[in-house]
Amino acid sequence: MNEVSTYKYLGFNQSRQIQQKQTKIDLTTKFKHRLNLILKSELDSRNIVKAINTFAIPVLTYSFGIINWSQTDLQKLQRTIHTKLTKFRKHHPKSCIQRLTIPRQEGGRGLIDIHNLHNKQITILRQYFHTNQNTQHYTGMQAKKILNLHH
Repeated sequence: MNEVSTYKYLGFNQSRQIQQKQTKIDLTTKFKHRLNLILKSELDSRNIVKAINTFAIPVLTYSFGIINWSQTDLQKLQRTIHTKLTKFRKHHPKSCIQRLTIPRQEGGRGLIDIHNLHNKQITILRQYFHTNQNTQHYTGMQAKKILNLHH
């Protein structure tokens, strides 16, 4: 395999390593495209939020833990949702932004907060790899420790 050729692994294009920048660009464009499709539809407010939570945000969720998302990247994505909702007249420009992410039972709209979702996914992955010792990841970590001891 040469430097330029790529293959798909876990849905992401890779060569010798994951191409972080290009993958982020691809994921954000796919996310924005899905968000536009949802907002162009004739759905009511409740179903728009459900569709964003189940159709657009999972594009990003799948990459958490594989792609390194900075906090500013996540804030930009969340801001994109807010501006698109305002642009398509689904959220008033002077309305409370925090109310979007409050659950519906508490008087909010129930939109998933991407920043909190990212942090929760990373925490869950860390706990999984630290507690589950039967995985190949754990074996690889042990082999790496042994190799470091001999060098």
